[in-house]
Amino acid sequence: MFPIKAEQLKKGRTIFASGLYLFSFVWLEKFTNKFLILAINEKYRILFQCLVLEVFMKVNEMLKVRNESSNIDELISRCGEYIKIDPQVYQGLKEGKPVVAFETVTALQHGAYNYPENAELMLEMCDAAKKEGVIPAIIVISKGVIKVGLSDVDLHQIAKQKNILVKVSRRDIPLVLASEIMGVTTASGTIEIAALVGIKFIVSAGIGGVHIDAQSTFDISPDLQGIANNNVVLICSGSKSIIDLKLTLEYLETYGVAVLGYNTKCFPSLCVRDSECKIENSFSSTKDIADVINRKYKLKINGGLLVANPIDEKYSLNKVDMDNKIFTALNEMKRAQIKGSDCTTYLLNKVNDLSEGNSQLAMQKLLVSNAKLASQIAVEYSDLNN
Repeated sequence: MFPIKAEQLKKGRTIFASGLYLFSFVWLEKFTNKFLILAINEKYRILFQCLVLEVFMKVNEMLKVRNESSNIDELISRCGEYIKIDPQVYQGLKEGKPVVAFETVTALQHGAYNYPENAELMLEMCDAAKKEGVIPAIIVISKGVIKVGLSDVDLHQIAKQKNILVKVSRRDIPLVLASEIMGVTTASGTIEIAALVGIKFIVSAGIGGVHIDAQSTFDISPDLQGIANNNVVLICSGSKSIIDLKLTLEYLETYGVAVLGYNTKCFPSLCVRDSECKIENSFSSTKDIADVINRKYKLKINGGLLVANPIDEKYSLNKVDMDNKIFTALNEMKRAQIKGSDCTTYLLNKVNDLSEGNSQLAMQKLLVSNAKLASQIAVEYSDLNN
């Protein structure tokens, strides 16, 4: 039987009685069926759904007010039961030191990185940040708590659980908190949590976008709204090849997200350095990029920026060859009837197999490169503000 404390049962009944559980009932039904033991009786399953809703509303309230106060102590006082900030990250934020947040789904769950390779990759990214004088903040959710910053021991414990880790985007945060399962954050999930605690710079492999068949499926990544609605800077290597890069850039432009290229005039496609999509604003200096960021936020112009950092030329894969491999992987995925959040993991694994491991190496190199670039920009931005 699912262990629910008396106080939690009382809260659950209150929410149940008020009728709030009716909101998104079908969605919660699907979610709870996925993560609860089948032996749980109907009474406790419904109460659990009520508790999920309570956490959902409180976390949404927490996210809603994130820009109303930059006082991290006030945040901890209000939401301390749901969020734990590593002491070094906390002190860095209090003192205005450069801090960079890391998206964790790519290294810890996606692709062919098994333990301990996944943990070693995250540590390599952390080392790249530390060498630039930056405090790294690995973001995960574990046992009902958002963790911003991990010790090496905690990182290894999380990395060992790769097969049970859940991918957490913005919408999933309260659900994963309430179910007390372990999750790693996508770009949108990382953006929301980083903005909540006041971390401005975020590292990701790539940003999700408008999918190639979005005209019929309306499949558009929440990453795009995440960066449009938060005052953050996302450093990444463009988008996956299954994304319509042109429409993705149009979407970002529509929502006022400036795209800055670092040593490139093309919007990269993860492991492929170049694409047919041009970037209007290209910079060769991290100081110049930091200056743009500084002026934007000094003027209190809300919304995020995206810095596109292409993979190093010597690790870049051939575009035509990669497109063919992705096309093959997409067809096999359709035949296997793989859908939803499992698609990205399947595609990355399949493309890695088809490329004989070259895509995995390329992904590793671009993640570390993005961590280094983000840290350099964060330091320049910190210098401008101190």
